[in-house]
Amino acid sequence: LVDLVRSSRRLLLAAVLAPVLLLTAFQWARPKFESLLLPPQIDLTAPAAAIRHATRAGDPVFVWGVDPERLYVVAERRPASRWFRPLQPGTPEFIGEYFVKDLEHQKPRVVVDLGREKFRDAPNLARHVERNYRLTETGRDYRVYLRQ
Repeated sequence: LVDLVRSSRRLLLAAVLAPVLLLTAFQWARPKFESLLLPPQIDLTAPAAAIRHATRAGDPVFVWGVDPERLYVVAERRPASRWFRPLQPGTPEFIGEYFVKDLEHQKPRVVVDLGREKFRDAPNLARHVERNYRLTETGRDYRVYLRQ
C-alpha cells in the first residue's frame, strides 16, 4: 500500500509539473522559433515616404520583395502590376517577363526593391530596372528607383 501511495504521488507530481515545464519551455523558445519561421518585418516608413514624395495619389508604383502589399497600403499607392508576389525560387525565368510587361505598360515613376537581395530570381526584371530607372535611395532593407 505504501508503494502504491508513493507511485501515485509521483504520478500526480509528474502530471502537474509536465504541463508547467512544457509551457515554460515553449514561452522561452517561442521567439527563437518565430524568428526562424516567420519573415522579418521590414520598417516601411522610409520607403513609403520616398514613394509619397515622388508620386501623386493614384500613381502606380511597383514593389518587389518581402510583403510588397504592405508597402502599397502604407504608401497609399496602387500597384503597377497585376502580380503582387515576387517569384519563388525555382520559378521559370520567363514568368518574370510578366512583371516586365506590366512595367512597360504602366511605366511607374517609382520601383522599390524590398529585401537584401537585389531583384532575386528575376534577372530580366533587374535588367529592365537598370535600363529605365536610377537608384535614388538605399536603406538597410530597401532600394528606391525613379524612372529616368
